[in-house]
Amino acid sequence: MYPNENVKVQPIHLLYDERMLLHRPIGWVEPDIFPENLNECDDGYPCENPERLRVIYERLCSVEDRLVFEEDGLEIDQILFNPLRCQMATKQQICMAHTVEQYERLEQLQYYSNEELMQLTEEHSDMYYCHATFQAARLAAGGLLACVDAACDQKSTSNKALALVRPPGHHACQSKELGFCFIDSVVVAAKYAIQQKKATRVVILDWDIHDGNGTQEGTLQDENIFRIDLHRFNRKEGFFPFTGAPNDIGSGNARGLNLNMAWSHGGMGNTEYAAAFYELVLPLMAEYKPDMLLISCGLDAAKGDLLGGCELTPDFFHAMTRATLEVVGPTCPVVCALEGGYTMSILPDCMEAVTLAMINCPYQYHSSVEIGSYLGGAAIETKRNPWPANALGRSRRVLSKYYVRDGCSSIIDSAIHDINTCIRIFSNTRRWMHLEFHRIRGPPKPVQQPQPPKKRKLLESSFVCDRPFQRPRVFLWYGTELHHQKSMNLNYNVRSIPT
Repeated sequence: MYPNENVKVQPIHLLYDERMLLHRPIGWVEPDIFPENLNECDDGYPCENPERLRVIYERLCSVEDRLVFEEDGLEIDQILFNPLRCQMATKQQICMAHTVEQYERLEQLQYYSNEELMQLTEEHSDMYYCHATFQAARLAAGGLLACVDAACDQKSTSNKALALVRPPGHHACQSKELGFCFIDSVVVAAKYAIQQKKATRVVILDWDIHDGNGTQEGTLQDENIFRIDLHRFNRKEGFFPFTGAPNDIGSGNARGLNLNMAWSHGGMGNTEYAAAFYELVLPLMAEYKPDMLLISCGLDAAKGDLLGGCELTPDFFHAMTRATLEVVGPTCPVVCALEGGYTMSILPDCMEAVTLAMINCPYQYHSSVEIGSYLGGAAIETKRNPWPANALGRSRRVLSKYYVRDGCSSIIDSAIHDINTCIRIFSNTRRWMHLEFHRIRGPPKPVQQPQPPKKRKLLESSFVCDRPFQRPRVFLWYGTELHHQKSMNLNYNVRSIPT
């Protein structure tokens, strides 16, 4: 699209169900002001709470009204968001990703007393339980299945869907809940799409700042699912859930289908993520050619998040989403599901940016952008600089505001090492050996001026002799009887030695 032409906005499916707000700590009362940093959180504050979903949904409703009725320069043929009905996932569907014992144990939560639920909460420092917990988790999983059906429907008005779901799911393992998560909805959706023959090559892209260890466990040996996860991981530093090493690349026929783009430190920003996408993530996705894309859309890598410790801005979430959509192509069904993100003032801006990218709307229409200013987002095509015809070239061009190969000197040194480590691992993997990866070069080192040669210092000796050098005398009596007398410290007179 060119800046002087109207933008063709593409509608998407939107899933939201108020019943998912019922999952909350027993007796918890929403504060009047939600915390902006961890120092403001008390011990009982649940970072994952119903307000996360509500503030996002209210923002998207206001965005739809504003774009449809107020903004000029947008070509909108119909309503932007097609609402989807949410039904609970069945036991059979959930057990594609979890054990039967796990399902039945969670199912019993609705029959627990408040005291038993509170005791269970105390036993799990990163979880809380209530009577509606399992219902909300089943709704989240079932909601993603509805999104898969809608995105894959040939008669549908759109092949893209946005799922506002909670509780999140990518930490939920096959036989235990973990990290606010009970059911891994994205894995259930991926397995469902393959089982129903809606897809054969699925990509799960997870940019939540925490490793999706549950998703990895459920897909590590699945040759039909390529999992790509960008997260923090450092064995010495420690970061929840303490998993996701870059050398975990899958096993068996699925070897090379599990990418852990692991950041060894916090503080990663737009440039570092753009470099990882440009040099590693996008080339792999372009070569894999998926027929379905599932995005685990965690927003806790955003600057100011309570738990993330990274520096992504809303405009980069727009660019990252747009680049991903460009590389898979317009015909690939896409389902984007909310995962993490815990600061109420930041969540709506980031999710609005992701949504604008999904409906093909430039970031300049973001509600936080002042009139006449343009703060970033996905690059747009111009007549002077048309985009490449191939998908990889187009997706890379989207990120050109944030990263230019060998032209960025602001990349954190540890990020260069982290990206190059993953490139080295995957370039040595049989599945990807034919790809030509480009390792990132750090900023040029300053040229050092040649130093004059240092003068050699004479070694200090235990004696000083001012006399000129003389050749030492050679005693011909070495080894004679007199020599032995000398070595035995016997009294003798050297002057009496016969010459």
